[in-house]
Amino acid sequence: QRRILNARRDLDRRRREARDRLSGRPAREVVDRSSPSGEDAAPSSSAAALGSREPDVAPGWQPALPIERGGLVQVGGRQFLPLRILPVRTRGTEAWIDRRILVRIDFHGRAASPEPGPGGDALVTPEQLRLAADRRALKIEVSADGLYALGQGELAAAGFDVGADPRSFRMHHLGREIAIRVDGELDRRFGEGDRILFYGSRNPWRTEDDPEATRYTDRNVYWLSVGPGSGLRMETLWVDAHVVPGIASGPAVRHHEVNALYYPRLTEGEGKDHWYDSRRLFNTPGGNHPLSRTTVAIAADGLSNEPHTASLTLGLAGVTDLAPGDDHHVVVSIGGHVVGETTWDGRSSHVARIEFPSPALSSAGATIELRAPAARPGVAYDSILLNFLRLEYRRDFSARSGVSEMVVEARGLLRAPGFGAGPVEVLELGDPARPRSVRGFSARGGTLSMRVDPGRYLAVEDSAVRSVRAIRPNRPSSWHDGSQGADWIAVAHASLLE
Repeated sequence: QRRILNARRDLDRRRREARDRLSGRPAREVVDRSSPSGEDAAPSSSAAALGSREPDVAPGWQPALPIERGGLVQVGGRQFLPLRILPVRTRGTEAWIDRRILVRIDFHGRAASPEPGPGGDALVTPEQLRLAADRRALKIEVSADGLYALGQGELAAAGFDVGADPRSFRMHHLGREIAIRVDGELDRRFGEGDRILFYGSRNPWRTEDDPEATRYTDRNVYWLSVGPGSGLRMETLWVDAHVVPGIASGPAVRHHEVNALYYPRLTEGEGKDHWYDSRRLFNTPGGNHPLSRTTVAIAADGLSNEPHTASLTLGLAGVTDLAPGDDHHVVVSIGGHVVGETTWDGRSSHVARIEFPSPALSSAGATIELRAPAARPGVAYDSILLNFLRLEYRRDFSARSGVSEMVVEARGLLRAPGFGAGPVEVLELGDPARPRSVRGFSARGGTLSMRVDPGRYLAVEDSAVRSVRAIRPNRPSSWHDGSQGADWIAVAHASLLE
């Protein structure tokens, strides 16, 4: 009881000290002093770090303060203020650990309600506005998922400030900072042979679960800038190395979609995908019209030798509406064998999932045939559009062209053969914007071995690390300049504006 009473007295004393400090001295603000002030200024906030007796903001300590403030984020009419807590600071060979950090946050003014756009609340953040105005920033373009590298030479050629402290290099995507790895940043110089590693993703296909994705291009843009403050870095995930047999396969998905034909006449089509494949189905009862069947080849690379259940998801749409009941009928065959069929009614989109045994596939790929028999009662003819096909199966973890993508479903020993003799990089991709760099695995004899938790992993030989599609310097817009005098703005493909 005496210890509990003493602890309570100590806690009360510390609370009184904290209140005295908060009311008796001005807060140290971690803010960008370059922002405008006055009634028209953007909403601002300050974060004060108190209770750190030493080293405070003494010269030479990195970082200078134990708190870093991000920009205000507005989502659904609510404000969020990201804070980064940095309890460990260094100066040369010295290190300082703040055991207790007291933070005071003051909000000044009210945030203006953004104009809702077609997709709902506006999500433009102060960080996006800052990047758009940064003449030193670079736009990094990618068009495929994978591990990418940026070297000193190509960044210097694009006009990037490679002479800056590399610890301040930051990368953003859609206003969110992503974690990167900067090899060689410890000496505070970005020299020849140093590089930036990051995980880049192509623009995803638009689905009902991801309505913000584009259906028009695979290209995605990341922003590389210098500061302010230190950049976000990949965390390290340590694993145990094992060389005994382990998990050798996991789920894989192959998606086929070609947006070549626009069809706007779907019933209740608001918000639906109206772009379709050039392949389409048409037939009459008992007929054999040239368009009554079509085939699509989908690769099933790395198909596991272990028998399992695979599945095919079809995205279709009916063009005709001629009968009171189901008037569309599609029969699905793989490798010449019927694996299922589906029916639906009206001028509407339709998604069906068909399961089948994996031996119907081959590692060379799957030849999928869609056939419209036009055999429904009261149907004079049947016309159908193809939206997408999605093949799901189990893929072994063997590396191909120096890369292995692995989805692990249960904790255990992972084994992925097929790598070369060079170094291998492994990332854990639970959050692709916050990948973790995996350490401690074995790559002996070209076989990757490690004990892992469930999750998504990517292993890449150093020689297979990707190069970006393009690097372009940012050229801040001058549309806001009153001298422009434009009454309207046309946004189109460059070829249409010539």
